[in-house]
Parts: sequence; C-alpha cells; structure tokens
Amino acid sequence: MQRSGFVGIGLSCLIAAAMLAWPLFGSPPYGFFAPMKWVVAFASCAGAWAAWNVSKALLPLSFLLVASGGVELLGKMRRHDWVPFNWASLVLLTLAAAVCQFGAWKRNEASADGRENEPRTARGT
Repeated sequence: MQRSGFVGIGLSCLIAAAMLAWPLFGSPPYGFFAPMKWVVAFASCAGAWAAWNVSKALLPLSFLLVASGGVELLGKMRRHDWVPFNWASLVLLTLAAAVCQFGAWKRNEASADGRENEPRTARGT
C-alpha cells in the first residue's frame, strides 16, 4: 500500500472517532446515527486492513476493529447500552489511526532509502 493510502485510512479513522465522540459528549439529532454507523463500519474495516498491512502481529487489533465495526453497524441497543461499545470503538479507531501514521512513516522511510522499488527474487532477498 502506498503512503497516501495509509494517510487516507488514518484520516477516515479519526473522522469516525470524532463521529463517535459526539454521541458520547453531546446530543446529536436522530438522523445522525445511521450515517455514523456506516462511517464507523467502513473506517473499522479499512483500519483493520491497514493494520494487517503494517504488520501481521497486529492481527488482534484487526480482529477487534472488524468486530467493533460489526457491532456498531448491526447492533440494536438502547442509548445507555451503546456507551461502552462507543468508547471501545473510539479507542480502537484512534489506535488504528496511529498505526496508519506509523505505516505511512515506515513507507516514507523505505522510499527514501530506495528499498521500496527494489526487485524481489524468489527467496525474498
């Protein structure tokens, strides 16, 4: 994935986190929640994919992001039941944004060193 892809996914994660913060600290109109659910689900899945691309060791974070996106999109609960899920999703999306920033930084360093466009052999060396 290119550096700009990581930056874009990181920004979408931050936008989704901000959308989750509004119901936690304010009182948005009822029509806000349907778009919020879709934005959070998209950002969670994109953040999971980006975390997986940064490092395979981030599989637990990827799994939790997909699970939280699914709960946010498909869950049917009352407002007070949503609070812990919204907090968890907010934290996970913020972590995903940080991982995307790290991935963009890592890709930037690789391109600066000239390693990004090196041809690979069958052995990967």
